Amino acid sequence: IPTPIPQITAGLLIGHSLLSKIKLVEKYFYQSTSADYYNVLAFFGRTCVVFLIGLELDISYMKRHLRAATIIASAGALPCVIFSGAASFPFFKYFTSKHEHFVAFMFIFMLAAANSASPLVIRFIADLRLGTSHIGRLAVCSSLVNDLAGILCGA
Repeated sequence: IPTPIPQITAGLLIGHSLLSKIKLVEKYFYQSTSADYYNVLAFFGRTCVVFLIGLELDISYMKRHLRAATIIASAGALPCVIFSGAASFPFFKYFTSKHEHFVAFMFIFMLAAANSASPLVIRFIADLRLGTSHIGRLAVCSSLVNDLAGILCGA
């Protein structure tokens, strides 16, 4: 099992999703005094992950294969955009009030669905030891192109 899967599972169990629904666990882990510590630890963890992404990134390879990475990123994002655009209307009815704008909700929903989560892709590539292969480096590049497009569209 690749290492990100147990880490995500542990985060779901310990986080606000499952175990914190139990009042005793919530009282112990989520005290008002510990919120700042959790934010600092989360920021430090994100900084370490982004630093590792920078170490794994091959800029010269990305320059040489930018067109292929863009085509792969677009081909991967297109079905997500189509399906999330079609599914956004029922979600809009369920999750929002009447004062929200449907087009803005649909755009954010499609943007979130098309995001490739490049840190997770890079962790999987490194864990499966594909980082030096052509397919692994192309997957990392296309994931970063997808994330960059998502950032530019969301800004």
